Amino acid sequence: MKQTRLVSTSFNFSSDCHVLLRCDFSVDFQRHWSNTVLLNDYCTENSLFPVIRHNCSYVDYTHQHSMKYFSCIDNFVVSENLYQNAIKEQFVLHDVDNTSDHEHLCLSLKLSVLQLKCLP
Repeated sequence: MKQTRLVSTSFNFSSDCHVLLRCDFSVDFQRHWSNTVLLNDYCTENSLFPVIRHNCSYVDYTHQHSMKYFSCIDNFVVSENLYQNAIKEQFVLHDVDNTSDHEHLCLSLKLSVLQLKCLP
């Protein structure tokens, strides 16, 4: 779990930043496995939220094996502010030309961007 310690350490540097992680965590938040419990605990400790639980998430599966076994092991995990205020939609593109066993997971956010005028 060196990677999770590294990510947790970076959160400590800027507590008001937006965090968006996109990974194949090999964890399906809809199943009750030991690795699910570990990632849930990690998210809770770091105020992170799996987008799969958001009411604007429309994901049936993100991974398939021989079109027989399906799971949601690819996930976006975001900071609380993004989870509560910026999620527009999460969905999967099931592309017939996709040669991977992982589907394309997409996230749409509504963000306000401040533009600063550059001085000459």
